[in-house]
Amino acid sequence: MAEEKSQLDRIEQTLGTLTQKVGGIDTNLGALTQQVGGLDKNLDALALATAENFERVGNNFERIEKKMDEGFDGVNGKIEGLHRRMDAELEQKRVVEDRVSKIEVVVFPVLAK
Repeated sequence: MAEEKSQLDRIEQTLGTLTQKVGGIDTNLGALTQQVGGLDKNLDALALATAENFERVGNNFERIEKKMDEGFDGVNGKIEGLHRRMDAELEQKRVVEDRVSKIEVVVFPVLAK
């Protein structure tokens, strides 16, 4: 009987130790749950900030693209203006050459042949 009581005491002591350890695990699990909850909030804030940054970058790219298009339009306009000027000067040169050729024939009849 004393032996059975000793075994029961050891079982009760072991159960008490297990209960304490389970209580410690429960406390640690509660703390871990709070940390994960805080981490979840931080991740949500990070995701929101990242989305806002992507939106801002997208808007910047659109604005830069618009400025580049406007710049290219201006450059293309200047190039077209230069082409028109070159064409006008070439036409003037042809007109002068025709007039000179007509005058040469009158002044130097030998060239008429």
